[in-house]
Amino acid sequence: MKIIGIFAGFHNPTGDHGWQLWDGSNLVGIYRTRRAARAARAARAEAHVSPKMRCCICDEIIRDPYGFNAQPVADGRCCESCDNGLVIPERFKQIFRNREAAS
Repeated sequence: MKIIGIFAGFHNPTGDHGWQLWDGSNLVGIYRTRRAARAARAARAEAHVSPKMRCCICDEIIRDPYGFNAQPVADGRCCESCDNGLVIPERFKQIFRNREAAS
């Protein structure tokens, strides 16, 4: 494949910037700048998140496709930060309380 032309500086309605590579009349590839590629990935990730998937503790959008079980703090699904900061420590507290009560 011989690249005949590189047309730089395209801009489309989604805000992408980058280069198009052509070999004659065929478009060979589109290369985005890093910033545009990051923005495109973020937009795709945001589009795949259901508006119903919100953390039941902090009400932020859950980025993980399934969320985390929020028991024993709340009923429903929670985000990763609430799971790590609130739910898991509470589970450990319950485990230690149960061990102390059993002994």
